[in-house]
Amino acid sequence: MVKLWKKAVSLTVVLGVLFSMSMVSFASDRGSSPSVGSSASVGSSSSAASSDTVFGVSSDTKGVGIYDLDSGIYFGGKVPAAYSKIDTQAGLKQILGNLYKEGTELKLIGPMDVTSETLPVTIEFNIEGISKNDTVYVLHWTEDEKGNGFWEVIVPRAVGDNYVSAYFTELSPVAFVKAVNTKDGGPAKTSDGSTKSPKTGMF
Repeated sequence: MVKLWKKAVSLTVVLGVLFSMSMVSFASDRGSSPSVGSSASVGSSSSAASSDTVFGVSSDTKGVGIYDLDSGIYFGGKVPAAYSKIDTQAGLKQILGNLYKEGTELKLIGPMDVTSETLPVTIEFNIEGISKNDTVYVLHWTEDEKGNGFWEVIVPRAVGDNYVSAYFTELSPVAFVKAVNTKDGGPAKTSDGSTKSPKTGMF
């Protein structure tokens, strides 16, 4: 009887250890790297919309989450090249191509990890510092047929006060570019040809 009881205790301990190991394995699986275009995200919950705000960006769209980006997951060994494209005015101008207008300064928001339970999807973003008259572009990290990563430009469906909506057929890292007009028309001239400050009206 004692031997039977000892066997039962031993079996319980073994089962407990196996259960603990399976939990560790499950957690490890969640840390695997998703492929570009995947709607899964490491460390994110796909069960509901994220309440997190990253770089002043959040979303109330159902099933959408916005999270801090783990650059090593998507960019691998090409992190410097991927970031250099969007960390400089020259890189952003190259990405925007014909969409760039001379005399504007490009301000970057992001990048961040955006996930969705369903695709394709139109996501409504809440973005601090965006106004309805602003020119805004969405950058999305994707790959070509050969697996080379690049930033594609998505023109928003709508821009409003602290609001941008955009349509996605796939999801991975996303960033936003706000184009700010920096052209200075110079001081206003009076009828006699003299100039005065456009702000104060003083000569």
